[in-house]
Amino acid sequence: MFKKNALTVFFVLSAAILAGCASTAYAQSSRYAVGSEVTRTVTVTGSGKVFLVPDVAYITIGVTTEGETTTKAVAAKDAVVKKVTEALMSKGIDKKDIQATAFSVYPQQEYDENYNPTNKIKYIVHNSIFITLRDIPKAGDVLDAAIKAGAETISDIQFDVEDKTTALSEARQQAVSDAYTRAQELAEASGVKVGEVQTIKETTSLGLQPVPDQSAAGAAAESAPALSQPRQIVLNVEVQIVYEIR
Repeated sequence: MFKKNALTVFFVLSAAILAGCASTAYAQSSRYAVGSEVTRTVTVTGSGKVFLVPDVAYITIGVTTEGETTTKAVAAKDAVVKKVTEALMSKGIDKKDIQATAFSVYPQQEYDENYNPTNKIKYIVHNSIFITLRDIPKAGDVLDAAIKAGAETISDIQFDVEDKTTALSEARQQAVSDAYTRAQELAEASGVKVGEVQTIKETTSLGLQPVPDQSAAGAAAESAPALSQPRQIVLNVEVQIVYEIR
């Protein structure tokens, strides 16, 4: 009888303890849920675009020579590079804007008039000269002078704007304003309000943009663009902004 009563009391106490634990766990769970409200957000992308006129061009000029030995081939190359450098400087290119790069030497089998190997080897030397042209309208004269001085190739012509600080600032302001306008429209359509900015991500890119011209002269220039009249550069800035919504 005593054991039976003892067991009954044990089960009652156990049930009470478990009920108390469950009640405590529920209360803690409720407080946790209330204290960790999820921030509602809206993510938008804004863009800004600024057109720039190139004020600098980067050009690679190639010099190639050959000789019976590597020493003779290199000496011939040095002589031509010197002439090309002097020709560029005579056209107003600063010495610091002329850099010799990409030097290479390789042997080549010689052939007779019937394309049979002669068992003679000649050595080919190639040297690239990288120049920064800061007066673009003079590009034609500069490159003509380089070719006349012995350069063989003109390649990898890239136009740029040396200082893009102001343009970047303008494009960023456009992009952020565009993103905010989009967020406001979405929030209004959804019946909520835009809150504080949570995150911002920026992407910047450069590209060439053709200049529209409907005249006959413009059409001709577009079909055969001159080096001294490069197309505009378009600077694109995109921002992805996450706003809080209330």
